[in-house]
Amino acid sequence: MADARSSLKRAFERELAGSSLPPAAHREMVRAAAAQSESEGPSRWQQPFLAAAAVVITLAVVLTIVLGRPSPTVLGPAVSQTPVPGPSAAASQPALVIPTPQGTFRRCEVSQLEGRLISIGAATGNVRGTIELRNRSAVECDLFGYPGIQLLDTAGKPLATSVEWTTTTFFPPDTFPTVVALPPGTDPITTDRPVAGHAYIDLAWDDVLSPCETPSRLKVTPPDSSQSIVVSATPRGGTPGQMTICSRGSLRVKPVRPAANP
Repeated sequence: MADARSSLKRAFERELAGSSLPPAAHREMVRAAAAQSESEGPSRWQQPFLAAAAVVITLAVVLTIVLGRPSPTVLGPAVSQTPVPGPSAAASQPALVIPTPQGTFRRCEVSQLEGRLISIGAATGNVRGTIELRNRSAVECDLFGYPGIQLLDTAGKPLATSVEWTTTTFFPPDTFPTVVALPPGTDPITTDRPVAGHAYIDLAWDDVLSPCETPSRLKVTPPDSSQSIVVSATPRGGTPGQMTICSRGSLRVKPVRPAANP
């Protein structure tokens, strides 16, 4: 019986040595086992209980070893992460080459010009519009200075109009008078992009302070001219009546300018 207890003690110590029990618990269980092995042998009626206790302790040790050890981490196959390139930047448009006047200044006559209101935009009660002019003749001509603008109703009759010539408005940039060359054979007027060789007139007004005017057409007088061309007050794709000019038809008009790089 003593040999059995010694064997059980040695087996018990080996199991505890490989377990993940804390050191204090390990020492306590070994001390208890040693004390048991050195005590007097159990009586006959105690032996079955001791055998059952040994089985329970052994199972507890096994469960502690099995359950106390962390589960192995299962690693999946390595996944390579290839950077996904973003959309390539669109090729920048080449800078516009603005024509310069050739030789003597030649003022554009109304018969050489065609025009259109190409845009209207608003911001906090301030509105801007842009008129584009193109040379439709076969010879070059030039523009310099401030144009005249008159608001017209659907019948072509004048509406209340007040024009202030200025280099600055609520909308940047400032524009200063410069000679704008309009060569022949340029691209048609378009709302998609500025066109080198065309002239532009920037307007600004408010749409808040009454009384207001809603023109159907605009009479545009080129700088230093006594004649005019008439253009629609509705941009292509716009809504009729979109142009509402308040403060008794007050307009701030910048000098003609060449196309600007976007």
